[in-house]
Amino acid sequence: MQKGELLLEGAAIVATPATYPLWILDGSVRVGGVAFDNLLPIPFDRSGEVAVRRSGAEGTFAASARRAQLTLVGPRVFVEDFKP
Repeated sequence: MQKGELLLEGAAIVATPATYPLWILDGSVRVGGVAFDNLLPIPFDRSGEVAVRRSGAEGTFAASARRAQLTLVGPRVFVEDFKP
């Protein structure tokens, strides 16, 4: 697990939650006709019609943009072993 920053270039805010910070429970990023629900591939740098939606108990944040870029920050944290 690792923290990341999602940069939206040319963004317009569509909706904001009632309060901040927003504890994200669900979300998606759409670029063109491709949807990324709850996860983004690394690296992530896409241009086109971008729609971002993040929902939580406090409400929903939504924005449109022309580019979305994810930058990882800070250390990676081990979560658990996976044994299929």
